[in-house]
Amino acid sequence: MRGTKNTKATLRVTKEQELYRLAFAYDPAIVTLVRSLPGRVWLPDEKIWTVPRARIDEASLQRRLGSLAELVFDSPDDASARESTEIEDELRTCREHLQRRRYSRHTVKNYLHHIRQYLHSSSRATSADDEAIITYVNQISSSGEYSSSYQNVAVNAIKFYTETVCGKSMPKIKLRPRREKKLPLILAESEVAAIIGALENTKHRAVISLIYSGGLRVSEAVNLKIQDFDRERGLIRIVQAKGKKDRQVPLSARLWELLKRYRQEYQPRTWLFEGQKGGQYTVRSIQALFQRACKTAGITKPVTPLCDINWLDGKGMRTGIRFRINH
Repeated sequence: MRGTKNTKATLRVTKEQELYRLAFAYDPAIVTLVRSLPGRVWLPDEKIWTVPRARIDEASLQRRLGSLAELVFDSPDDASARESTEIEDELRTCREHLQRRRYSRHTVKNYLHHIRQYLHSSSRATSADDEAIITYVNQISSSGEYSSSYQNVAVNAIKFYTETVCGKSMPKIKLRPRREKKLPLILAESEVAAIIGALENTKHRAVISLIYSGGLRVSEAVNLKIQDFDRERGLIRIVQAKGKKDRQVPLSARLWELLKRYRQEYQPRTWLFEGQKGGQYTVRSIQALFQRACKTAGITKPVTPLCDINWLDGKGMRTGIRFRINH
């Protein structure tokens, strides 16, 4: 961890049942002293020394190493608690960096998850050690439990921690998986019509129609406000969407009429779509109603209400929409 400099190096001694575990920043003079201890063993995977407790006591350790290092004695529980506190401090610093750079809440949550897992994975992780990084990514890729996108986010998170927070460089090897190439599964217009037709609630029909018509992400739909609609120009303004970028999508006359009926019936105040008790409609609510509509409509494809790409013909007319498929 990053910290203030001391006149003496800190040497942490964790007392286990039969061993002392010695951990310290590399110092050739201290290494020379440790090599003189009876029964000492170097553990390269953990980068620590061990010494049998039967061969030396605390007072002797203090006497033989204290001239060059400040010895801090921990029990295993003390060491675990100290490590947990250090990791939480590091995560707090990471959160501050992410928020200062205006990362989205979703990205902050994902990055902190991966950084936490990484820091807990190795006693060397908090120093952004190359070997610790490679080992952690190898665990993800070899487990068979995680997707390529999960691995990519993990690498992005560790890269942010290593370069931005620790001010170090990432390992000079490829850590990312090969890019997957999959053909998109397309919902036919008749299938989309069946899904929308299965929605009897005006608000539900309006939000799914809007997502389909504009090719919106669910998060974009719930963040829309009434003033984001320009009826005269036939446009919907999406503010600070993915990548912190504004964009515009077409507003059809048919969708506008549906939204007018919805507004007259529900009279939203701030957000275009609001919950039963007011406040912003949630992504989870839209996902749930969409899945219910798919079931009612007999759609068996594992789709979610997130349109990735608008498929347009040469005249700019919509010819299809790709909904996100859950593989």
